[in-house]
Amino acid sequence: MAEETPCDEPFRFPVEDVFTLTGRGTAVAGHVESGTVRVGDRLRVIRADGRPGPSGTCSWVDVPCTIGRRAPASTSIGLIFRDLQKSDFEPGDVIVGEIEV
Repeated sequence: MAEETPCDEPFRFPVEDVFTLTGRGTAVAGHVESGTVRVGDRLRVIRADGRPGPSGTCSWVDVPCTIGRRAPASTSIGLIFRDLQKSDFEPGDVIVGEIEV
């Protein structure tokens, strides 16, 4: 049996910072704790106190020194959402795959 790696686990992304990028959307900075995220993934915000927050679609994955469409576990990245606002996120929230909630 193959050993499970952080990439095989459900997607978890603790929010470290949030920015508004004019013309692009809302950028959320942090690192992928487990799982993988791709452009087009439907994601949900889980509040720091455990309450479910809003959900949105990842429109871009920004990996420092590389701009791409995918980011595996332990990667520091920025996620861009066009359908969520800066006020929808706070440091300490966790973004998860919507089906993981």
